[in-house]
Amino acid sequence: MFRRLSAAAGVAALVAGHASAQVQPAPPIPASQVEVQVFEPAFFARYSPSNVLDMVQQVPGFSLQEGDAVRGFGGSAGNILINGERPSTKTSLSGLLTRIQTGAVIRIELVTGASATLDMRGQTKVVNVIVREDALAEPITFDSTIRMTHDGALTPQVQVSTRRSLFGGAVNFSGVINTLANNGPGGGSWVEGSRFRATPAGVQTEFATGETQQEQIVRQLNFEFERDFDIFKLHLNGAWGGIDFDGDRFWKSFVPNANGTFNGTEINKTRNFQEAVALGGDIERDFGDIDVKLITYNRRERNDNFNQFRIFNSANTQTTISTQSPKSHAGESVVRGQMNWKLSDQHSVEIAAETAYNFLENSTASNVSIAGANTKVEEYRSEVQISDVWKLAENLTIEPGIKYEISRIEQDTIEREFEYPKPSLTATWRIQPGQQLRVSYEREVAQLSFTDFVSVADFVANQTTTGNVDLVPERTWALNAEFEQRFWKGGVLTLFASYDEVEDVQDFVPIDIEVPDGPDPGTAPDIIYGDGPGNIGDGTRFSVGFRAAVPLDNLGIKGARIDASLAAGGSEVTDPVTGDTREFSDEFKEAWSISYRQDFPEAKFSYGFRYSDGGGGTAYRHNEISKRSRDDADVSVFVETSRFFGLRIRAGIDDAVPAEFSRDRRIFGQDPANPLARPDRATGVYIRREKTHSTNGVQPFIRVSGKF
Repeated sequence: MFRRLSAAAGVAALVAGHASAQVQPAPPIPASQVEVQVFEPAFFARYSPSNVLDMVQQVPGFSLQEGDAVRGFGGSAGNILINGERPSTKTSLSGLLTRIQTGAVIRIELVTGASATLDMRGQTKVVNVIVREDALAEPITFDSTIRMTHDGALTPQVQVSTRRSLFGGAVNFSGVINTLANNGPGGGSWVEGSRFRATPAGVQTEFATGETQQEQIVRQLNFEFERDFDIFKLHLNGAWGGIDFDGDRFWKSFVPNANGTFNGTEINKTRNFQEAVALGGDIERDFGDIDVKLITYNRRERNDNFNQFRIFNSANTQTTISTQSPKSHAGESVVRGQMNWKLSDQHSVEIAAETAYNFLENSTASNVSIAGANTKVEEYRSEVQISDVWKLAENLTIEPGIKYEISRIEQDTIEREFEYPKPSLTATWRIQPGQQLRVSYEREVAQLSFTDFVSVADFVANQTTTGNVDLVPERTWALNAEFEQRFWKGGVLTLFASYDEVEDVQDFVPIDIEVPDGPDPGTAPDIIYGDGPGNIGDGTRFSVGFRAAVPLDNLGIKGARIDASLAAGGSEVTDPVTGDTREFSDEFKEAWSISYRQDFPEAKFSYGFRYSDGGGGTAYRHNEISKRSRDDADVSVFVETSRFFGLRIRAGIDDAVPAEFSRDRRIFGQDPANPLARPDRATGVYIRREKTHSTNGVQPFIRVSGKF
């Protein structure tokens, strides 16, 4: 069952007390700015969940968010809390939830509004998972999936977890082995593809076809430990992971078309190894109206990669060989202190400070020139913040806040310093029970990816992305609004809209590299024309849409629910090459989905389907326009039962309609009439079109989970 509650100054009463007291249902709380829906384990029994992620995914009107790509540990939080606290980790929240057993759950709360007592500053909608703080004799649980690729290969995955008493506290242990290679659209374990090249007039000049086989094994160990020492609480978490990846691509080409003459072969080998370790935790102490927490997080990662691309002519003679072996070492260390002070029934203030160190060191051995591939990037960052959850009225709360960041980025001999004030304001208006309006306006500073400072070559696409030492973070004035209406028993409709004013939009910018003079008549250094990540000026972006969860019991379809969503939007920025107005690169402007599920608890049987689709995204490089899209809808179906041997068994098909993924490239080159001009989209000429198609095929699977 579930019920709706409202909390006066948050939901501290729901998470306080000993574990024995927590098992009791929470009493109703006086109405105010926070609305809390409580879902007890009985609500989820119809879904036969294997872990807490399965439970969270069935909370009506909620969508899990792993966290924003913004700077700062405090600003990048996802929308999941455990016992009212944000997990002191930056690893996957969905992965964390799969490691919590359902038997440890007392209830799950969906909290909307602004709470002074939950660790949800800056968030207006979170799920709070209430688990036992004592370690009962929990069994060992397992969750396994076997998936078949369309070449007949089987790719198993298994996770085992348990919860035990240790050192006076409770600890979760888990281990994962996964052999499914999933490198995005058209990047599964076995991929078939084709490519055609044509002149600007549309005359086909080449056809190529082939397959890519990818094998991967992922190993991961995790733990989460917690203990209450009476005077303070301690949480620790750690993870180790290793990934081995092998990819082999074999294509044949024909000219001028598929019925033409055999032209040669392309062979590409990729070998990657990645190993990472992370350790984090927090210490928390309560001083009456003041709660103090010290948080730390540390991660280290190393990557060892090899890529070789070879071309053979029709006589099977090798004509081209390109190799690169990037090796990198990266890390992040964060220390954060925060204090929550309940000044009165109207004000609760949080003061926080954090400091962080990030680095990436990369070296690449290659038989081709890749300028900027051997480099080290370091960032030193500090931030202070203050925010106040201020109850203006019984149904209206605002949360003003300000963060101030100073940072320094060092790359080889280049050093740059930055300062960013980041004000914010969030308002929650509880119009009536079950109806809320939430609005936020804040300045966000995007997190830089250090890989954007490192040059890398894509031999298959014949394209080099140059690292940019001048890259700066995007800054965004972000306005967001959500209106939420709840109806029936578990129904919810959310309308949302956003508008962003973006400073220094990150996109691709032309980057020219000077190299020693080559074999040409002149003696001046040669110029390699290229591009890479950079800032192209200011732009705007907007989105509108809705999310809905509709239980169908009121319409006479017992145990059924429809979930639907639609999002659309657009963006505008000035193209740095042509000067024209266009959208941001790789902005996928629209997406929609609808899913249906019906449960028959007495028969312990369920079935359902999901149908989704969306628009493509276009990338604007200095000498090409590349559009990526999924040409077919994403359809998946499943049946599920828990009738046999205490197991949950799900069988289904992903990509039930074999999807084609396409990439359409329009490539520009040197203008023969103007040989001194850059060979880009503005001053070059359109020389070639390439269309590439790939498919993962139909993917049947069976998932079995249980305990022993």
